[in-house]
Amino acid sequence: SLEAVGGSLDAFTGRELTCYYTRVLSESLDLAIDVLADLVGGPTFLEEHVEREKSVVIEEIRGLDDAPEDLIHDLVAARMWRGHPLAGSILGTEDSVNAFTAAGVRDFWGRLYRQPSLIVSLAGGFDLDEARGRLTELLSLAGGPAIQDRRPPDVAPPALVNWRREVAQEYLCMTTPTPGFGDERRYALQILSTVLGGGMSSRLFQKIREDAGLAYTVYSYSDFCQDTGMFGAFLGVSPDKAGAALEMTMSEMVRLAREGFSQDELESARAQVRGGVLMGLESLSTRMNRLARSYYYHGRYQSVDELLGIFDRLTVSSVMDQTAEFLDPARWTLVAYGP
Repeated sequence: SLEAVGGSLDAFTGRELTCYYTRVLSESLDLAIDVLADLVGGPTFLEEHVEREKSVVIEEIRGLDDAPEDLIHDLVAARMWRGHPLAGSILGTEDSVNAFTAAGVRDFWGRLYRQPSLIVSLAGGFDLDEARGRLTELLSLAGGPAIQDRRPPDVAPPALVNWRREVAQEYLCMTTPTPGFGDERRYALQILSTVLGGGMSSRLFQKIREDAGLAYTVYSYSDFCQDTGMFGAFLGVSPDKAGAALEMTMSEMVRLAREGFSQDELESARAQVRGGVLMGLESLSTRMNRLARSYYYHGRYQSVDELLGIFDRLTVSSVMDQTAEFLDPARWTLVAYGP
């Protein structure tokens, strides 16, 4: 029905959140709310529908084996957060998916898809009072039992993990645990990651790809959940170049920890963050996601000015004071996937 009015309906799942969303013209907002309310608030979970979707998900799981750059991040999470729900693949395994039943899925929905777990986010051209009234009427899910208190994962000690597979490249992921989303150091870690490997002007890109020609894909990243996070670097290289590329990556991290970085690098990293935030506002989907995540992680709306102000107040010394410990090679786990 949404496609008939030029709209769309989709969903995605992360490690901590599931999102169901529509995109429609403003004139079709009532229809979009009706569809979402029916989908989230009153699903039927018929046996034949669940069985069909299980088959689709299993095909997606099998497809992941053909995407090593995606798969290695699952392997990293499985090692770093082993024994904790965050360690599991978002897709699950074939065994876990095959074990699902319509009754089990219905029970899960009944326990967790309840207020106050539900966040509704809207972005675009609409009348707020009218939309609020419709949402209150259609998405007033009853309160359920309190969700079990979260427990932070016990982070596994550093290790070298080898996964041998017949693929053309060697995929390397170096990671270290970090604090979670609520820790103020995450802003400094974002700057550090940008300086180290966050774009074509970053140190790893320039050293490993442009100067040495050892890899096509090289980057660093930071990833935060509510109670934990990780900071890492990724390389996709030919097997005969893996040793040199890995040594160069570690050397650059040690040098960064020892010498810090320049004011020009800070300004460049800050400009990248600022540009990403502001240009993201041109997308209604990004605005929608940002609103929901702000309430999920902060319990309130964090304005763009507030966010950018935090980055503006960071200095080279404050970034290094907050993040140097995460550059210590003794903290890092290396996961290698390749021939």
